[in-house]
Amino acid sequence: VHMLDDDEMEYHAWEMEMMMDMSAEYELYKLVLVVNKSHQLRPGQMTELVGMATGHMLAKVAMFEFGDEQLDMWEACGQQVMVLKGGNTRHLMDLRLAAEC
Repeated sequence: VHMLDDDEMEYHAWEMEMMMDMSAEYELYKLVLVVNKSHQLRPGQMTELVGMATGHMLAKVAMFEFGDEQLDMWEACGQQVMVLKGGNTRHLMDLRLAAEC
């Protein structure tokens, strides 16, 4: 058991507050992949395609001016990845258009 004095307690409170402030900023750094469910892929095929898409995304982002910093932030956020279901090709195209706006 380690007892903290007032200065240590104050420092830890400040440190926790800083981490909470940073976590709100980090929530923006997630990789979101949308899978076209109309193709009815087998789980193994989907896993392979998601892996390839992730690798492609990492290479592409690294080429951007601030890509390395963005990848560092994503890593600091725990490299969060979300895989969502898209209804069909039109749905995916609509999502892409919305993301580009």
